[in-house]
Amino acid sequence: MIGSMAILHIGIALAGVVGVIVALRVEPVIALVLGAAYLGLATGQGAAGTSTAVAEGFGSVMGEIGLLIAFGVLLGSLVQALGVPQRIAESMLRTFGRRGVPYAYGLSLGVVLASVFADVLIVLAGPLTRHASSRLGRDGHGLLSGAAIVGITAGLTFVVPGTALMAVVGVLGIPVGQALLYALPVGVLTIVVTVAVYSLLVRYGLWNPARDELAPAAVPATAPVADPAAPGGSAGAAGPGDGPDPGAVPGPAGHTGSGPTEPSGSGSGSGSTVGPAGAATPGTGGSAGPGGPLWLYAAPLVVTVVMILLGAGLTTAGVQGTVVDVVGDVSTALFAGVCVAYVIARRVLGAAELDEAVRRGMRTSGSILVLTGVGGSFAALVGGTDAGDYLSGLFDAGFGSPIVLTWIIAAVLHAAVGSITLGALTAIGIVAPVAEAAGGGQAVLIGLAALSGALFGGLPNANGFWLFKSVFELSVRGALKTYTLGPSIASVVSFLLLLAASVVVL
Repeated sequence: MIGSMAILHIGIALAGVVGVIVALRVEPVIALVLGAAYLGLATGQGAAGTSTAVAEGFGSVMGEIGLLIAFGVLLGSLVQALGVPQRIAESMLRTFGRRGVPYAYGLSLGVVLASVFADVLIVLAGPLTRHASSRLGRDGHGLLSGAAIVGITAGLTFVVPGTALMAVVGVLGIPVGQALLYALPVGVLTIVVTVAVYSLLVRYGLWNPARDELAPAAVPATAPVADPAAPGGSAGAAGPGDGPDPGAVPGPAGHTGSGPTEPSGSGSGSGSTVGPAGAATPGTGGSAGPGGPLWLYAAPLVVTVVMILLGAGLTTAGVQGTVVDVVGDVSTALFAGVCVAYVIARRVLGAAELDEAVRRGMRTSGSILVLTGVGGSFAALVGGTDAGDYLSGLFDAGFGSPIVLTWIIAAVLHAAVGSITLGALTAIGIVAPVAEAAGGGQAVLIGLAALSGALFGGLPNANGFWLFKSVFELSVRGALKTYTLGPSIASVVSFLLLLAASVVVL
């Protein structure tokens, strides 16, 4: 099939998937399989080929990240039961204030934790985001969710040793130090500017908790942490439009978006919903966990992150061996964190609460695994088309500026295959001869243009879309407004920065 027609059919399939999920409220799994079936048949892969690609794509994704998702979600559920996200959220608010939290949060995830696998960061950031956002007002969850995914994806693409950046650097043969010199300033500026733009959009009505969240969090009854920079010294005290949404419906685990809240001095976490007989309902808005030292309860997260960072550092330094393979394996690091969390939880939680935390993690991971696998099936069918060959031909025809065209190709490929890293790498494979001929700083900018373009347009065919939606407890609309819109803004911001840099870089 002609490549342009393949791209057209990919666009139709993606638009159809989004449309039937959002407008017709069809279950995402059904919509994704129908979209994949249409794509396979419309691009001439045949019924048998389509069925085989669906199965192989599902199995490939499960083999790569199945254990990672299962262990990561279970770890998140256990540390949430221990009250770690709640207490970290309170500390962030005290330190940075309401206005500074989104920037500090995005930069922490994108710069400090860039070496942690992106899906792991999504899983670990979910509970923290939910608890911190309950203190930022009615739209806080949307604001922090957008800041989180912007930081995570910018770290993946612009900060050493982000996996997408390191992969592109390796393909082009660019020294890591030279890549860092160009990429880090772009990454930091992209996060700051994007969070500012996204905050402005949220302020002017982008977010609708009743429609964008699965369980809209109630605004705390008491005033949030004071922010000296805010008018009147308050960090967003509730105004006439900041109360709970009257149309909110009950969410999972007994949460409601408009239920009564306990005073902050009652010993529960801010915004916890009140169940029968005044008991705090466990879950995203539940109690702050058992009393005790935070460093102990945060140990599972520390163990996991340290193992990943150590493995990444040793690998970058060229150290090899069995110990490095074990320590640096993401699934192993997550399992170690799960074991530590389980041991601590058994000592400080009741048996019923521990069992509920484990069951909650297993239920959540099951739905994420199915949706993620089906997203992999869609990507496999895209790989069976000749869309990549068609895009490659644009360069042979000398079409446009290398930076502009590289960005466009990477954006199209990311939307098609649903992977930032794969989209960037495929684009680089197409433009590598041009980048090598350019040499010097221009080669680095072309590589960064591929990474910038690959941030654009994360859609429901992306594995991370469903992971993010589930862990952050968003509706499909909410995921489109955060997972899709946030990195897309970052893509445009970084693209403009790269264009400006190309004027002065030789």
